[in-house]
Amino acid sequence: MLETWYWLVGAIVFLAIVWLLKNSSRILAKCGNAKAQFQLGLEYCHGWGEEKSLERGVYWFHKAAEQGYAVAQLNLGLSYYNGSGVDRDMKQAVYWFRKAAEQGLKEAQILLNACYDKEHGVERDFEQAKVNLCREFAGQGNADSQCNLGDWYYNGEEVERDLEKAVYWYRKAAEQGVKEAQCALGMCYANGEGVERDLEKAVYWYHKAAEQGFEDAERALKELGDHGLPRRKKIRQNCRIF
Repeated sequence: MLETWYWLVGAIVFLAIVWLLKNSSRILAKCGNAKAQFQLGLEYCHGWGEEKSLERGVYWFHKAAEQGYAVAQLNLGLSYYNGSGVDRDMKQAVYWFRKAAEQGLKEAQILLNACYDKEHGVERDFEQAKVNLCREFAGQGNADSQCNLGDWYYNGEEVERDLEKAVYWYRKAAEQGVKEAQCALGMCYANGEGVERDLEKAVYWYHKAAEQGFEDAERALKELGDHGLPRRKKIRQNCRIF
Protein backbone atom coordinates (compact mmCIF):
# COMPACT_ATOMS: atom_id res chain seq x y z
CA MET A 1 0.00 0.00 0.00
CA LEU A 2 2.83 2.40 0.91
CA GLU A 3 4.65 1.61 -2.33
CA THR A 4 1.51 2.40 -4.30
CA TRP A 5 1.22 5.72 -2.47
CA TYR A 6 4.85 6.62 -3.26
CA TRP A 7 4.29 5.71 -6.91
CA LEU A 8 1.16 7.86 -7.08
CA VAL A 9 2.90 10.87 -5.50
CA GLY A 10 5.84 10.43 -7.87
CA ALA A 11 3.52 10.34 -10.86
CA ILE A 12 1.73 13.49 -9.72
CA VAL A 13 5.02 15.33 -9.20
CA PHE A 14 6.24 14.20 -12.62
CA LEU A 15 3.08 15.39 -14.33
CA ALA A 16 3.28 18.69 -12.46
CA ILE A 17 6.85 19.21 -13.65
CA VAL A 18 5.87 18.39 -17.24
CA TRP A 19 2.98 20.86 -17.01
CA LEU A 20 5.22 23.57 -15.59
CA LEU A 21 7.85 23.04 -18.28
CA LYS A 22 5.22 23.15 -21.00
CA ASN A 23 3.59 26.28 -19.61
CA SER A 24 6.62 28.06 -18.15
CA SER A 25 6.73 30.69 -20.89
CA ARG A 26 3.03 31.47 -20.46
CA ILE A 27 3.30 31.73 -16.67
CA LEU A 28 6.39 33.93 -16.71
CA ALA A 29 5.01 36.03 -19.58
CA LYS A 30 1.84 36.78 -17.62
CA CYS A 31 4.06 37.75 -14.68
CA GLY A 32 5.70 40.39 -16.89
CA ASN A 33 8.96 38.66 -17.81
CA ALA A 34 10.03 40.23 -21.13
CA LYS A 35 12.14 37.28 -22.28
CA ALA A 36 9.26 34.89 -21.61
CA GLN A 37 6.84 37.21 -23.40
CA PHE A 38 9.11 37.17 -26.46
CA GLN A 39 9.45 33.38 -26.26
CA LEU A 40 5.68 32.99 -26.04
CA GLY A 41 5.35 35.25 -29.07
CA LEU A 42 7.67 32.95 -30.99
CA GLU A 43 5.69 29.90 -29.89
CA TYR A 44 2.47 31.43 -31.20
CA CYS A 45 4.07 32.59 -34.47
CA HIS A 46 5.58 29.18 -35.21
CA GLY A 47 3.04 26.92 -33.54
CA TRP A 48 5.55 25.54 -31.05
CA GLY A 49 3.41 23.96 -28.34
CA GLU A 50 0.69 26.50 -29.02
CA GLU A 51 -1.93 26.78 -31.73
CA LYS A 52 -0.34 28.96 -34.40
CA SER A 53 -1.56 32.54 -34.25
CA LEU A 54 0.41 35.41 -35.75
CA GLU A 55 -1.87 37.91 -34.05
CA ARG A 56 -1.17 36.43 -30.60
CA GLY A 57 2.52 36.32 -31.45
CA VAL A 58 2.53 40.02 -32.28
CA TYR A 59 0.64 40.73 -29.06
CA TRP A 60 3.40 39.16 -26.98
CA PHE A 61 6.18 40.70 -29.07
CA HIS A 62 4.59 44.06 -28.32
CA LYS A 63 4.49 43.33 -24.58
CA ALA A 64 8.20 42.47 -24.55
CA ALA A 65 9.16 45.30 -26.90
CA GLU A 66 7.52 47.86 -24.66
CA GLN A 67 9.82 46.70 -21.88
CA GLY A 68 12.86 47.39 -24.05
CA TYR A 69 13.63 43.80 -25.07
CA ALA A 70 15.67 44.39 -28.22
CA VAL A 71 15.03 41.09 -30.02
CA ALA A 72 11.29 41.53 -29.47
CA GLN A 73 11.53 45.06 -30.88
CA LEU A 74 13.26 43.65 -33.96
CA ASN A 75 10.61 40.96 -34.45
CA LEU A 76 7.80 43.44 -33.89
CA GLY A 77 9.37 45.68 -36.52
CA LEU A 78 9.51 42.73 -38.91
CA SER A 79 5.85 41.97 -38.23
CA TYR A 80 4.89 45.52 -39.17
CA TYR A 81 7.27 45.49 -42.15
CA ASN A 82 5.83 42.25 -43.57
CA GLY A 83 2.25 42.71 -42.38
CA SER A 84 2.43 39.44 -40.41
CA GLY A 85 -0.24 39.26 -37.74
CA VAL A 86 -0.81 43.01 -38.01
CA ASP A 87 -1.59 45.55 -40.72
CA ARG A 88 1.50 46.56 -42.66
CA ASP A 89 2.83 49.86 -41.29
CA MET A 90 6.26 51.05 -42.43
CA LYS A 91 6.44 53.88 -39.91
CA GLN A 92 5.86 51.45 -37.07
CA ALA A 93 8.42 49.07 -38.58
CA VAL A 94 11.03 51.84 -38.69
CA TYR A 95 10.10 52.91 -35.16
CA TRP A 96 10.76 49.46 -33.71
CA PHE A 97 13.82 48.81 -35.88
CA ARG A 98 15.25 52.05 -34.54
CA LYS A 99 14.49 51.06 -30.93
CA ALA A 100 16.35 47.78 -31.38
CA ALA A 101 19.16 49.39 -33.38
CA GLU A 102 19.74 51.95 -30.64
CA GLN A 103 20.56 49.04 -28.35
CA GLY A 104 23.24 47.88 -30.78
CA LEU A 105 21.35 45.02 -32.40
CA LYS A 106 23.17 44.56 -35.70
CA GLU A 107 20.25 42.94 -37.53
CA ALA A 108 18.04 45.89 -36.66
CA GLN A 109 20.66 48.36 -37.84
CA ILE A 110 20.86 46.56 -41.19
CA LEU A 111 17.09 46.57 -41.61
CA LEU A 112 16.86 50.21 -40.58
CA ASN A 113 19.52 51.02 -43.17
CA ALA A 114 17.45 49.20 -45.80
CA CYS A 115 14.41 51.30 -44.89
CA TYR A 116 16.45 54.46 -45.35
CA ASP A 117 17.85 53.24 -48.66
CA LYS A 118 14.32 52.62 -49.95
CA GLU A 119 12.85 55.61 -48.08
CA HIS A 120 10.29 53.37 -46.40
CA GLY A 121 8.62 54.99 -43.41
CA VAL A 122 11.41 57.51 -42.84
CA GLU A 123 11.38 61.23 -42.11
CA ARG A 124 10.71 63.74 -44.87
CA ASP A 125 14.14 65.32 -44.31
CA PHE A 126 15.71 62.09 -45.49
CA GLU A 127 19.31 63.20 -46.00
CA GLN A 128 19.66 64.89 -42.61
CA ALA A 129 17.98 61.93 -40.92
CA LYS A 130 20.44 59.59 -42.61
CA VAL A 131 23.41 61.66 -41.41
CA ASN A 132 22.06 61.83 -37.87
CA LEU A 133 21.52 58.09 -37.85
CA CYS A 134 25.01 57.42 -39.12
CA ARG A 135 26.54 59.68 -36.46
CA GLU A 136 24.46 58.02 -33.78
CA PHE A 137 25.65 54.52 -34.60
CA ALA A 138 29.22 55.61 -35.26
CA GLY A 139 29.25 57.06 -31.77
CA GLN A 140 28.08 53.70 -30.45
CA GLY A 141 31.12 52.07 -32.03
CA ASN A 142 29.59 50.68 -35.21
CA ALA A 143 32.62 50.30 -37.49
CA ASP A 144 30.73 50.47 -40.79
CA SER A 145 29.08 53.72 -39.73
CA GLN A 146 32.45 55.14 -38.70
CA CYS A 147 33.93 54.28 -42.08
CA ASN A 148 30.95 55.75 -43.85
CA LEU A 149 31.25 59.01 -41.90
CA GLY A 150 34.91 59.12 -42.87
CA ASP A 151 33.92 58.85 -46.54
CA TRP A 152 31.36 61.61 -46.22
CA TYR A 153 33.76 63.99 -44.50
CA TYR A 154 36.52 63.19 -46.97
CA ASN A 155 34.37 63.68 -50.05
CA GLY A 156 32.21 66.49 -48.71
CA GLU A 157 29.08 64.48 -49.38
CA GLU A 158 26.11 64.69 -47.00
CA VAL A 159 28.27 66.89 -44.72
CA GLU A 160 30.70 69.79 -45.11
CA ARG A 161 34.13 68.55 -46.14
CA ASP A 162 36.46 68.16 -43.16
CA LEU A 163 39.62 66.09 -43.64
CA GLU A 164 40.52 66.02 -39.95
CA LYS A 165 37.13 64.53 -39.09
CA ALA A 166 37.53 62.11 -41.97
CA VAL A 167 40.81 60.89 -40.50
CA TYR A 168 39.24 60.66 -37.04
CA TRP A 169 36.46 58.36 -38.21
CA TYR A 170 38.68 56.35 -40.55
CA ARG A 171 40.99 55.66 -37.62
CA LYS A 172 38.07 54.51 -35.44
CA ALA A 173 36.93 52.08 -38.12
CA ALA A 174 40.46 51.02 -39.09
CA GLU A 175 41.25 50.06 -35.51
CA GLN A 176 38.26 47.72 -35.66
CA GLY A 177 39.65 46.04 -38.76
CA VAL A 178 37.59 47.62 -41.56
CA LYS A 179 39.86 47.22 -44.57
CA GLU A 180 38.32 50.10 -46.53
CA ALA A 181 39.00 52.44 -43.63
CA GLN A 182 42.54 51.13 -43.21
CA CYS A 183 43.28 51.82 -46.86
CA ALA A 184 41.67 55.28 -46.70
CA LEU A 185 43.63 56.14 -43.56
CA GLY A 186 46.81 55.01 -45.27
CA MET A 187 46.04 57.32 -48.19
CA CYS A 188 45.45 60.26 -45.83
CA TYR A 189 48.83 59.68 -44.22
CA ALA A 190 50.50 59.27 -47.61
CA ASN A 191 49.08 62.53 -48.91
CA GLY A 192 49.10 64.50 -45.66
CA GLU A 193 45.35 65.06 -45.81
CA GLY A 194 43.79 65.80 -42.44
CA VAL A 195 46.95 64.64 -40.75
CA GLU A 196 50.70 65.25 -40.96
CA ARG A 197 52.24 63.32 -43.84
CA ASP A 198 53.82 60.12 -42.58
CA LEU A 199 54.79 57.46 -45.10
CA GLU A 200 55.63 54.90 -42.43
CA LYS A 201 52.10 55.09 -41.04
CA ALA A 202 50.73 55.08 -44.57
CA VAL A 203 52.56 51.84 -45.31
CA TYR A 204 51.42 50.41 -41.97
CA TRP A 205 47.74 50.95 -42.72
CA TYR A 206 48.04 49.92 -46.35
CA HIS A 207 49.60 46.67 -45.16
CA LYS A 208 46.75 46.14 -42.71
CA ALA A 209 44.23 46.43 -45.53
CA ALA A 210 46.34 44.41 -47.97
CA GLU A 211 46.57 41.56 -45.46
CA GLN A 212 42.79 41.29 -45.78
CA GLY A 213 43.07 41.06 -49.56
CA PHE A 214 42.00 44.64 -50.31
CA GLU A 215 43.30 45.24 -53.83
CA ASP A 216 43.28 49.05 -53.62
CA ALA A 217 45.73 48.82 -50.73
CA GLU A 218 47.95 46.39 -52.62
CA ARG A 219 48.07 48.76 -55.60
CA ALA A 220 48.75 51.72 -53.31
CA LEU A 221 51.70 49.91 -51.73
CA LYS A 222 53.15 49.17 -55.14
CA GLU A 223 52.59 52.74 -56.28
CA LEU A 224 54.11 54.09 -53.09
CA GLY A 225 57.16 51.94 -53.69
CA ASP A 226 57.44 53.00 -57.33
CA HIS A 227 56.81 56.73 -56.99
CA GLY A 228 56.91 57.61 -53.32
CA LEU A 229 53.29 58.86 -53.30
CA PRO A 230 50.04 57.32 -54.51
CA ARG A 231 47.89 59.40 -56.78
CA ARG A 232 45.15 61.22 -54.90
CA LYS A 233 41.70 60.03 -55.85
CA LYS A 234 38.24 60.63 -54.56
CA ILE A 235 37.23 57.90 -52.19
CA ARG A 236 34.36 55.86 -53.48
CA GLN A 237 33.44 52.93 -51.32
CA ASN A 238 30.14 51.14 -50.90
CA CYS A 239 28.65 53.74 -48.59
CA ARG A 240 26.29 52.29 -46.08
CA ILE A 241 25.02 53.72 -42.84
CA PHE A 242 25.85 50.46 -41.12
